[in-house]
Amino acid sequence: MGQILECKCDNCNYSKKDIYLGYGMTPGFFYFPALDIRNKTVIQIDIIDLVEAVERSNLIIMSARVKELKGDGKIPYFVKGMFKKGLIKDIPISSSPLTLQRKNNYCPKCGKYKLSFAEIGLFD
Repeated sequence: MGQILECKCDNCNYSKKDIYLGYGMTPGFFYFPALDIRNKTVIQIDIIDLVEAVERSNLIIMSARVKELKGDGKIPYFVKGMFKKGLIKDIPISSSPLTLQRKNNYCPKCGKYKLSFAEIGLFD
């Protein structure tokens, strides 16, 4: 089962709901929040082709595929530069290497690292 998220910027009040994280009942899809540079919004993208499972709990991010995605104007929020580490340790929504921080994420509207993600439900 995957999570449904919402995001909100503490600086400019940008917000978006119904962003998927994870996988549901449909095989072959794994959703993750990303920045859509061209439309200046947060979207969900399928990242199944961006990661390779070495072992059951060990994933490797395919950097060449991430680079291609960036060329298309879409940057997943686990990519360096899409978030800043906070001074206060906060439990991320998803863990390494596909880390999604709850706070201090890049806002597509104002460009500040004031975007927060929160869980609002589940999908399957």
